[in-house]
Amino acid sequence: HSVMMRIPSPLSSKGYKPLQKTSTGNVAGNIPAVTVREFLDGAIGVRCESRALEPCLEKATAHAQELASQGDKDAGYQLGRGVRYIPGDSDLGLLEQSARQGNPEAQYELSDIYEKGAPGIRKDLTKAAYWLEEAARQGHEDAQRISAIYYFNGDGVARDLEQSNAWLDRAVKSGLVDAEYDLGYVYRHGEGVPEDLALARYWFRQAAERGDEEAAEALADMGALDGR
Repeated sequence: HSVMMRIPSPLSSKGYKPLQKTSTGNVAGNIPAVTVREFLDGAIGVRCESRALEPCLEKATAHAQELASQGDKDAGYQLGRGVRYIPGDSDLGLLEQSARQGNPEAQYELSDIYEKGAPGIRKDLTKAAYWLEEAARQGHEDAQRISAIYYFNGDGVARDLEQSNAWLDRAVKSGLVDAEYDLGYVYRHGEGVPEDLALARYWFRQAAERGDEEAAEALADMGALDGR
């Protein structure tokens, strides 16, 4: 990957962790399976006291499907993202339904699953790029920036620096500090635009003033290279 890449993970940024069943019936890292029940209760509003996970999942799935059939875009998304950390769950049906209904969070989550893969789900960068751009078109800030990175690297799409910079510009206008750093990088190295050190410094400074340490380092490096 390019040094431009600083991709935020939807799960890590929200505090979620993938869970995997162990031989003891708990999830990896000695986290009790009740964590999954708490997820179902909090995400879908389904309380399940069963010791086994399967009845909980069946109950939650039925409830989410009912809500989704009534046009609730969020229900399928909330349960669908469970494929990331519910043991044995590899069904993307509800998540895809929510994505096709136009839920940008579901589209972003689906893209991330296809990018990284999950138990029972193969990586597919073409699908990842498709759903990422769908979310970006709806104004999802991280999706806009990562779409820029996909086009920059040619991941799942033909490499297109003009399209990359168009998405990066959208992400900057959305206020993403990482995108400000990336734009500084683009102008510093002339990636799809004429090299412009003044603009590079401007965008690095914008990011640095918002606490981006790498942008501050880039500014310092530019000063050293210029003999300042």
